[in-house]
Amino acid sequence: MANIITYDEHQALRPISKNNQSRFNTICAETEASELTDLLGVALLQDLQNNPTTANNIALLAGCNFENSNGHTVKHQGIKYILIYLVYARYIGESDVKDTYAGMVEKRTEYSDAVSAGRIKLLQEQYRKVAMTAWNTTKEYLDLNSTTYDLWMRGESKQLFEPKFSGIKKTESSNRSKTYYDWKTRQILK
Repeated sequence: MANIITYDEHQALRPISKNNQSRFNTICAETEASELTDLLGVALLQDLQNNPTTANNIALLAGCNFENSNGHTVKHQGIKYILIYLVYARYIGESDVKDTYAGMVEKRTEYSDAVSAGRIKLLQEQYRKVAMTAWNTTKEYLDLNSTTYDLWMRGESKQLFEPKFSGIKKTESSNRSKTYYDWKTRQILK
């Protein structure tokens, strides 16, 4: 079964480094299997995967204008847009982790410093928020068109868990000053 989004579609919105292109399909498939299943339900997700070219599925995948419950014409971004941001949030959390014969390692070079775990969590939270904001409009579209999308389990999708982090301290080697991230002001403190 092919992924809902392609590498090129992802690159157009949220670029991933070319040396990680091979990891994209795995991350995308895992995100579909876990997070999109929670949002859409198994039956609707599999219908989108198996029949992406039907008119109704194109409208759901790519987004379209619709009249919301308040009578305003709005556009939902589509499942592809949501998936791109969910994949990207997952990608940035594991992009520097490599599996080697000696176990899991974190890539480091003399020309760069790794981003702190707190900063990565903040970025993941921001990209997931973009996805979930878009999901709210798409969910309203599905609810209003539940007769068209008979596989949609109205009201049964779960809101994805969005962890809130506080008090994460960045630790660095002793030759550097300590840096802390203030979650309330969203600033790095030294």
